Amino acid sequence: MFSHKKFLLGIGLSMALVFPVLADQHQDEAILVGEESFECITDMIPVRGFYVASLTDNLSETILVANSSKGGKYPPGSIVQLIPGEAMVKRSEGTNPITHDWEGNPPEKQR
Repeated sequence: MFSHKKFLLGIGLSMALVFPVLADQHQDEAILVGEESFECITDMIPVRGFYVASLTDNLSETILVANSSKGGKYPPGSIVQLIPGEAMVKRSEGTNPITHDWEGNPPEKQR
C-alpha cells in the first residue's frame, strides 16, 4: 500500500542530501579564478615567510589561519603564494579531496 507519509519523507530526505551539494557547487562557481584574480606578490599580505590574499571577503580569516602556529582550515577563496609565479587557491569543501580542495593556478602578473 502506498503511504503518503513515507513518500514525503523520502522526498524530504532526498532534498536534504542534494541541496547541500548544489549549494557547495554554487559557492565554488562563484569563486572565478583567472589571471586577473592574482595580484603581484608584493601587494599580498606577508605572513611567516609566505604571502596570502583572498578572492572573497574572508581575508581576515585567511590571515588568522596563516598566522596560527596550530594550523587551521583556510576559507574558500584563500590564495597562498610561497614564491613569485606560483600560487594555490582554496576551493569549496569537497571540490578535490585528493588536494584537500587546493588548486594550483600560477599567476602571470610580475613586477
